[in-house]
Amino acid sequence: MRHKVTIEKIKKLQLAMSISVLFTTPVFGVITESIPTYEFNTGFIVGSKDNINLKRFNKSNIDEGKYSVDVYMNNSWKGRFELNITKQNNGQLGICYTAKMLTEFGVATEKLNKTLSKDASFCGTLTQWNKDENVKDDFNSSTLSLMISMPQIYELAEAKGLVSSKFWDTGVPAINLSYMGNYYNNHFSENGEQNNQSAYLGLNASLSIDGWQLKHLGNLTWDPTEKTRWTSNQTYLKRAIPNIKSNIVIGQFYTEGNLFDNVKLKGIKLATNDNMYPDGSTSYSPEIRGIALSNALVTVRQDGNIIYQTSVAPGPFSLNDVYPSGYGSDLDVTIKEADGSETHFSVPYASIAQLLRPGFTRYQIAAGKADIDSIQNKPNLLQATIQHGLNNTFTLYSGATVFDDYQAYFIGSGINTGFGALAFDVTETRTSFKNTTEKGRNYRLSFNKQFDQTQTGLLISTSHSPNGHYYNATEALHFIDYEKQNRAYHRSPQKNDLSITINQNFGDGYGSFYLTGRTTSYWGNSNNTKQFQQTYNNYIGRLSYSLSYMRVYTQYNNKEKTDNQFSLNFSFPFDFFGTQSTVSSNTTFNNANFGSTRLGINGTLDKENRATYGINTAISNGGYQNIALNTNYRSSISAVNANYSQGQNYRQFGLGASGSVILHQDGATFTPNTSDTPVLIEAKGAKGAVIPGSSGVRVDDNGYAIASYVRPFRANTIDIDPKGSPEDIIFSSTSAQIAPYEGSVTKVKFDTKIEKNSVFNVTRSDAKPLPFGANVITSDNHSIGIVGQGGQVFITNDISDEAIVTWGTGQCRFSLKNSEIKDKVCI
Repeated sequence: MRHKVTIEKIKKLQLAMSISVLFTTPVFGVITESIPTYEFNTGFIVGSKDNINLKRFNKSNIDEGKYSVDVYMNNSWKGRFELNITKQNNGQLGICYTAKMLTEFGVATEKLNKTLSKDASFCGTLTQWNKDENVKDDFNSSTLSLMISMPQIYELAEAKGLVSSKFWDTGVPAINLSYMGNYYNNHFSENGEQNNQSAYLGLNASLSIDGWQLKHLGNLTWDPTEKTRWTSNQTYLKRAIPNIKSNIVIGQFYTEGNLFDNVKLKGIKLATNDNMYPDGSTSYSPEIRGIALSNALVTVRQDGNIIYQTSVAPGPFSLNDVYPSGYGSDLDVTIKEADGSETHFSVPYASIAQLLRPGFTRYQIAAGKADIDSIQNKPNLLQATIQHGLNNTFTLYSGATVFDDYQAYFIGSGINTGFGALAFDVTETRTSFKNTTEKGRNYRLSFNKQFDQTQTGLLISTSHSPNGHYYNATEALHFIDYEKQNRAYHRSPQKNDLSITINQNFGDGYGSFYLTGRTTSYWGNSNNTKQFQQTYNNYIGRLSYSLSYMRVYTQYNNKEKTDNQFSLNFSFPFDFFGTQSTVSSNTTFNNANFGSTRLGINGTLDKENRATYGINTAISNGGYQNIALNTNYRSSISAVNANYSQGQNYRQFGLGASGSVILHQDGATFTPNTSDTPVLIEAKGAKGAVIPGSSGVRVDDNGYAIASYVRPFRANTIDIDPKGSPEDIIFSSTSAQIAPYEGSVTKVKFDTKIEKNSVFNVTRSDAKPLPFGANVITSDNHSIGIVGQGGQVFITNDISDEAIVTWGTGQCRFSLKNSEIKDKVCI
């Protein structure tokens, strides 16, 4: 059997050579050092010095010339530039920097040197630009990377975290298809047999070509009564415009809604893309918290449309991957338990003005035909909004929504004060019906403050309409349409709305407290709603616990209803045969009566956390018992889950799957993750190699994998871990830098080659040892190995049946046939 030489053994030989250099001349690294000429100190080599041939190593590993260099500014990648490495007047190698170059690298040249920054023709070293000892550069010749380091004061503020637009990668032609499917079944035996079923498939498909994206978001829902229904939420063509840091969208989409009510249109939209700017304001997405008493189905709706649906295990849950359309409509949450009972509550998702940095402007202008399925008359609509950071204190914003029979205008300001951040705006509306025109007004105020000394977070949002004639755009579209169809409708206009959220951290050992509450009143009737949730969390050692209380108060036609729920939760993690598991319990009381008690265990089945399980049992009011089973498995191509529960007069089961598939010119690549901006990794022959940061993802049989977690328009490091790939696969590099376009599929190729490593004990025909460091080639001059100490010859490729050892003016040959014979004679 052929003997295999590990890569580590080859590296030991290379290390021996490096040590020899180290004790002779310094390694070329810092740009400002002189041009080195290496000479190996042969005293470190065991054996006859007369036989040593190392002349080919006696030179610098880089010469003067132009090189493609990765440039880093304070450890942030700025792009790959063509740079000249030249000999300076003092005989040293270095880079000559111009003001234009430094600006591209993210340096504020006026602060670095006010005089030289005005001279476009000046070119000099960093030392010439600034004598500050902290202003320095370092060049790594082996990786062709330039590290520039300097105090933050010399760094362009707008360049932090960003890469020049000329390095933004528009990606390769590909289709990115993300999916999330769920099937849920309830069977009841009480009062006759009854079976309820539902299925949901959410799809997010995108075709990207050269920076353009054709995108479609929709979902397929099914149940035996309504049959199958496809809902198209959005379908549009999108393109980034780097020069104005904006996106243009054409098709079916939602208006932005960060300041105004979001509306679904078929038309065109031009809007600021915050991702093209430095890190700061980001899209807000609310966290949805609740408690499931069994294997439950959680459905989230916005404007009556299902935007999210998933199964959750018994106990507290938190959903932070729900992405509403725009920012202007509350989220309606339904928790459907395994026994068919339902719990409803809403999550505030109101339009809240945000403070902007001084000088920054965010805008949106959208025009098109209203695209709402529930109305027949779909007018043409125009919406425009603008925000501008006036200074450190004030941000001004304004906007308008206009269509036939309706006009709405608003103006407001965000104020940064010493006691908190405020935002206040006023909206005026004019709504025309057949026989009347109603003028309305709405005031909004929001307050946000983090009290550092007490570790208290406070958020208050309130609105008031002084009469019942205020309509937002969605209401106006519906009620004007109802009137034109002569359809009867009832409207309870909102009068007041107040929501308060408090987060309080009591410090180590004392836990934290969370409180959110909301009250709403309406014009023309006595209908009122009030709800609040409060939670206290703490831990003792590894045991964590929480106490939660939720109250929902409704008043309708002078009838009052109050629902109260109290819960006590415990969890304790422990190691179970090398895997992580947790024992947890949950006890609830409904309206002062015992509700249920649950005890469960969940954890992982493998050390990579790819397979998880959950076993829960509960007893509810009336002595009813149930058991729930859950399992999830994250394969390299998809994440799948299954659940089953059984209780008094019912049983339930469900199945689910999620993931993505990228269709590209070389085939299809699957991943259990989803991403709007994925990276397609090519590493031919490296099946099994791991993609760090992407759980469960490995290179597939075709040599491809997908990295899902990257940020658009910013520097991202894509790594590949050879662990798990064949031993004979060699990577030329295991790391790469990219800055992808938002929504694109960017490709990163890791060059690989197969090296059939083996070692032979070779002597010359005259019994003399082979020269250490001699090169081993094929008859057509391809290098396939090197001579080590003691006559050991390391062969890294078996492309030839014969090896030629060359040194100085001499050479000899030996056969690579019968590779199981390790002792060879070189003739």
